[in-house]
Amino acid sequence: MSILQIIQDVCTEVGIATPVVAVTSTDPTILQMTLLAMRSGNDLQRRWTWLAMKQEVPSTFTGDGTTTLFTFPAGFWSLQDSDVFTSSVYPTIPLRGPINDDDLLQLKALPFLVTPAVWRRVLVNQVEFYPAPAAGEIISYVYGSKQWIFSALGAAQSRWLLDTDTSIISEDLITLHTIWRWKRAKGLDYSEEFRTAESAFDSEAGGENQARVINMSRTLLTDDTWWPGNIIDGTDHNF
Repeated sequence: MSILQIIQDVCTEVGIATPVVAVTSTDPTILQMTLLAMRSGNDLQRRWTWLAMKQEVPSTFTGDGTTTLFTFPAGFWSLQDSDVFTSSVYPTIPLRGPINDDDLLQLKALPFLVTPAVWRRVLVNQVEFYPAPAAGEIISYVYGSKQWIFSALGAAQSRWLLDTDTSIISEDLITLHTIWRWKRAKGLDYSEEFRTAESAFDSEAGGENQARVINMSRTLLTDDTWWPGNIIDGTDHNF
């Protein structure tokens, strides 16, 4: 569903005339809706790493023996978990991190190098490894993208540019969240629309949650006391 279709659905829902253009519209109401649709998408992107935005093909950094700072690709938003970096030198041991500044300074002061390397985030789009990855060492990772919009040509982006742009995030979620934002902007009651949108978010995100469930209350004891045999007291009683 394109951004134009999303705005048309929102207009139908709130009871105003549907437009024929959205991004390039000169109507202040339609422009406001388009902006609110983008804010809705930005908020939904920050709240959950959607499977469609997860970069399934691992990205890599290649060491040269001296470089310690590496820059993430354009569109990078978040690492998937704490054990995200894997070295080709230690393929079964995730690199430890993120570590804090004090710990890193202590490691750098040691008279020897730690192995395998540790890492920390430096800037929003950079990561530091210590010690420097060896020449030819490949560090792999998977990340979530912040570019939740596709152009008609398939280019990933983070803003609506044309009416034909589509959302990677569920268009239904974008529509529902745009409706309550528009009503709030107009000073109207939006409580029911907000609850509907949040319920839809919980349902969509919950359906994508792949984390393993750990039962913390499991016990080996049951209420069943039946035993398939006789219980014999083996104590030798001498009277």
